[in-house]
Amino acid sequence: MLMQSVLTQRFGLTFHHDQRELSVYALTVAKGGPKMTVTADPPSGSRNFLYRGLGDLRVTNSTMKDFCDGMQGSAMDKPVVDHTGLTDRYDFQLKWTPDDSQFAQFGPRPPQPASEDPNAPPSLYTALQEQLGLKLEATKAKADVLVIDHVEKPSEN
Repeated sequence: MLMQSVLTQRFGLTFHHDQRELSVYALTVAKGGPKMTVTADPPSGSRNFLYRGLGDLRVTNSTMKDFCDGMQGSAMDKPVVDHTGLTDRYDFQLKWTPDDSQFAQFGPRPPQPASEDPNAPPSLYTALQEQLGLKLEATKAKADVLVIDHVEKPSEN
């Protein structure tokens, strides 16, 4: 909200939210249903989305929308939309082996040697199904976008 205020004051920025059809990742419940733990006695406002390393994520007291927003902001290269229909808050850990398209916003990573380790975590898509009972699919769907209506050169300091 503070950033919005600054942009509005300095640049005369006006905008609105809209729904547009985009290429997205849709999160749905996999066959067999969810395998996550519902948060017991959720503390109000306290949720956690913590990476212990690339592909090692701990989530607490979070909705599926929180999870989608976190994945979109950190790991994925397209918007992630919640199509699960789940409304509870959950606690879970997710471990996967990232591919080259994930975590791109953190800059180039050294190439990973092909792992022969049979204990290496699976891909994100397999890990979601096996560990959480969720499915992530590339598709087209309506997603929230920010539409800029007006912007000006910045005001003097």
